Amino acid sequence: MPIPSASTPIEGIVWPSITARGVPGLANLIRSLQTSQWLSAEELERNALRQLAITARYCARESPFFAERLKHAGLTPTDVAAPGGLSALPPMTRRQIQDAGEALFCRNVPESHMPTRERRTSGSTGEPLAVRRTEVGNLLGQALTMRDYLWQGSDFTAPLLIIRAGLTEPVETPDWGPPVSFFHPSAPAASLPITTPVAEQSARLHRMAPGTLVSFPNNLAALVDELVATGSPLPSVRSVRTFGETLTDDVRQRTKSCFGVDVVDNYSASEAGMIAAQCPDCGTYHVMSDVLIVEVLDDSGKPCGPGEVGRVVITDFTNFATPIIRYEIGDYAEVGDPGTCSRGLSVLRRIVGRTRNLMILPDGRRQWPLTGYARFREIAPIFQFQFVQTDRTTIEVHLVTARDLTDVEERALSEVILAALGHPFRLELRYHSAPLPRSASGKSEEFVCRVAV
Repeated sequence: MPIPSASTPIEGIVWPSITARGVPGLANLIRSLQTSQWLSAEELERNALRQLAITARYCARESPFFAERLKHAGLTPTDVAAPGGLSALPPMTRRQIQDAGEALFCRNVPESHMPTRERRTSGSTGEPLAVRRTEVGNLLGQALTMRDYLWQGSDFTAPLLIIRAGLTEPVETPDWGPPVSFFHPSAPAASLPITTPVAEQSARLHRMAPGTLVSFPNNLAALVDELVATGSPLPSVRSVRTFGETLTDDVRQRTKSCFGVDVVDNYSASEAGMIAAQCPDCGTYHVMSDVLIVEVLDDSGKPCGPGEVGRVVITDFTNFATPIIRYEIGDYAEVGDPGTCSRGLSVLRRIVGRTRNLMILPDGRRQWPLTGYARFREIAPIFQFQFVQTDRTTIEVHLVTARDLTDVEERALSEVILAALGHPFRLELRYHSAPLPRSASGKSEEFVCRVAV
């Protein structure tokens, strides 16, 4: 099938406004998103449902799995796209996506949405899967990235350094690359593999003197430790951005102390692209409500209110290749107060973590583990840690330290951890001289529960 030209109309897309493919269409889309962020929440929802009605009809015709899902729920595409109708469709889980196989995908994709690309998740939840996204999704991703850069007032004239997964060796480019290079002159950029030893990352930082640094939070924490330990500040860095993992207040504070700037975080997923980005004005995370519907649900399936933590369920209403409609992504988030900002985009106060990061108590209850990590460095020189719950009474505490801890330090550390956990678990402290291993995606999880539920 031939790839459509830039002037080809985008079939079936009425929201957000995509007038064409290519750079001119991207420029118009960015302008449209710069405007739509100021719409009211009610108007954003109306537009989202208008597009969802079209997408749901298409996917019901082309995806056997989605058609069966609707039938089982006793719903039509029109029902799903009615105000409040989406809640009648039971959320789709990662396991269901895995089990669906090829039946999940749309048998045909509109030519103007081609080509499709397969996106594989990291499997950090223990449930790896693949979805297909279209060129429309790619265009929207570039537009959202550009809006995020503009929100933060990014300085494209200063070098960019990204430390990320998926690389086996460093990559250097003469500019920041798309989408920035389509619209602005920019300085050189480089990407380093996440597996690069922290000392080498530090050395590259000093040679390159980037203005913007991008990394996973846990890698950033290790890099900050290295810079502080060696007494080698980096005054060139004026913007620090994170993605891919939960960003803790401790890492935020340590990074600001090191670089003198606040960390800017965003929340994304392979299945749907950018989900939420940190607001430059109110500091909370704004959901990309002009591209996605994001729900945060409690254990009974009801919407959470401000200050409540629940399961993240997403609907990508522009994907004509994979019906990502009411998909429980496996993350938990805390709902924010929409009154904190004049933008109509819905608000998350923080991204808490993933389902498998929940602690399980002996009576079967599950809850978020508070570990007392903010006090660890008051007790001993601990550079990295990971908690692994192996059964309902035992938690392994893996530590990377500058030296062996004394008996007094071990007792003090155990007391802090148990007080934070709120239960007298049996702790097994295990020491490592090298950084703790990461997942295949380069991510590092601070708490992992391996107890069968």
